[in-house]
Order: sequence, then structure tokens, then C-alpha cells
Amino acid sequence: MIRAASHLKVRFIQQSHFFIEKPCRKKSNSLPTSFSILVLIPIIIFVALYSLTERYNGFSGRFGADYLRITSTLDKYESPYRESCLNDNEDGKNNDCIIGDTDALKKALLIGDSHSNHFWNFIDLLAKDAHVSVMVQGTSTCLVLPGISQFDWGRYKNSVYKDCHDNVARYYDKIQKEKFDYVIIGEVWNHCTSDNIINKLGDARSEALPRQRIEVAMRKAMGIIIKSGAKPVIIKTIYIAPKEYVPCFYQNVKLRAHNKDASCERGVWNGDGSDWFNQLFKQLKTEYPSLIIIDPKRVQCSGKNCVTEIDGIPIYRDYWHLTDHASFIFGLC
Repeated sequence: MIRAASHLKVRFIQQSHFFIEKPCRKKSNSLPTSFSILVLIPIIIFVALYSLTERYNGFSGRFGADYLRITSTLDKYESPYRESCLNDNEDGKNNDCIIGDTDALKKALLIGDSHSNHFWNFIDLLAKDAHVSVMVQGTSTCLVLPGISQFDWGRYKNSVYKDCHDNVARYYDKIQKEKFDYVIIGEVWNHCTSDNIINKLGDARSEALPRQRIEVAMRKAMGIIIKSGAKPVIIKTIYIAPKEYVPCFYQNVKLRAHNKDASCERGVWNGDGSDWFNQLFKQLKTEYPSLIIIDPKRVQCSGKNCVTEIDGIPIYRDYWHLTDHASFIFGLC
């Protein structure tokens, strides 16, 4: 056995010497030819392969039928306009950013951070059923309350999040000048109580002050909306994905071990009765009876269990956000 393997090795060396090394040693190419063979052609091949990979979604079929079913379902429900209506629809004139019953006489404005935006299909279905046209605007990681600034927020170090501040002023100016029947605010609310919340540069910062500032700003927002003749609507936060759930889910699917890895912990929801924002919303409802509160967890959760998948399709596209598929299914419920 060893002798046979050794013989094959010798034969391979002899043949590679005859068919590759000797011809290459005798061949003398010009610089342009060598450049084409060694640099240009490999670049062309790489670009072509990269383009094919992009076009065919990384050849996702290599991970099996289940993975292909998941990605094709998510692609089917993904809106081609949703992302462009976040940050880029500042003047509200993009007709692609109108959802619901677009011909309806009743009008609504949807504002907030990216969590307002991930409810695109959810709001679209509710608005169609209620015959309301909804203009979608929003700013990433922005608490859309009047008079609020955010300091040291994300990539904005040692400065106010100016885009957020300016866009919020624009939203409330629009609310006062245009006739809306509803103004809908969606946020990842429980992420908004850090000491980054200020009214202006130089304000004191502590754990308690943001809540005081948010309460004042929320009541100011309610006052502006109601005075304009619109009904305020607050969308509460979804049940956020358990830590590491999304990468763990996809790893299991790719390894054909879906739902078999106990490390993909689903988590347990104990309700939001003691949540500070939940208490604030209840108080606001008492003070402003026209306020409508929509809680997606009434669809997502039952008892202590919250849905993280629908027919084997994950409802999350990352730790914080719903997929467009899940947003659509929740809208049907």
C-alpha cells in the first residue's frame, strides 16, 4: 500500500515536471501578456464570480431546501421602498412612502425611529382595513419628541444628533400645518431612557433626568397632535429577540439542525406591567382619552411565551427588528 502511494507520488511529480515546469521554463511572455494572465484575467474572473454570487443570493440553495424556503419567503414579503422612506423622505413628498389605502380621504402620519419603519406591512394592512392613507417618515435611532435632543448618541460623539433634532422639528411643523386624522409614533421605547436624552447642550445628565424630560416632551407631543385635530397613536415595542437568537437560528438551519440546539434560547416574557414606559402610556391615556395605544405583543405573545418564528421562519431580521414577513403576518391577526 505504502509502495503504491509512493509510486503514484513519483509519477505525479514526473508528469507535472513534463507538462507544466518545462513548458513554462521555455516560454517567455511579454510584460502585457504576463500582466493579463497574472492580474487582469484573475480580476475579471473574480468580478464575474462575485456578481453571480450577488445575483443568486450567495447560492443559498447550498444550505438546503429549508434555508432556501426561509430566504425565498422573506424576499417575497420584503418591501422595495421601506428602507428609502427612513431618513430620506424628509419632505414627505415621496409617493412610494404612502401606504395603506392610498386613495382614502383619511390621512395619517407615521413617525419614529427604525422601529416605526419595521411596522411597514403591519400598518399597511391595518390602514387598508380602516381606509386610511399613511405617510411614512422617520429617522434612525431618533426619539421623535419635540424639544428633545440626543447627545453622544451612536456615532455622534460629543455632539447633538442634529439630523434627528431637525427632522423632529420638521415633523411637528407638518403636523400643525397639514390635516392628519392620526399621528402614529413608533419607537424602541425601552432604549430611550439613557442619560443621552437632553433638551439642549450643557444640560445636566443623570439616570433620573431623561425620564423627566421624556414625560414633558410626551405631553407636549400629545398637545400638538390633538390641537391639530389628529388622534395620537403610540405603537409599543415588540418582544425583542433573545440574545444571540438570530445567528444561532441560522447556524442551526445551515447545519441542518434547526430547533435542535438548546443554545438558541427563546427567552421568557414576564409582561411589561412594571415597565416605566408602560406606566407612562397608561397615565397619558388617562390624561388624553383620544390616545390610541397599539401593542404588537398582544399578537406576538401569549402568557409568558412570545413567538420567535412563524412556520419555521424567524420573525427577526436582527436583534431589534421584525422582518417584513412577520410584520405582514402580525397585521393579519
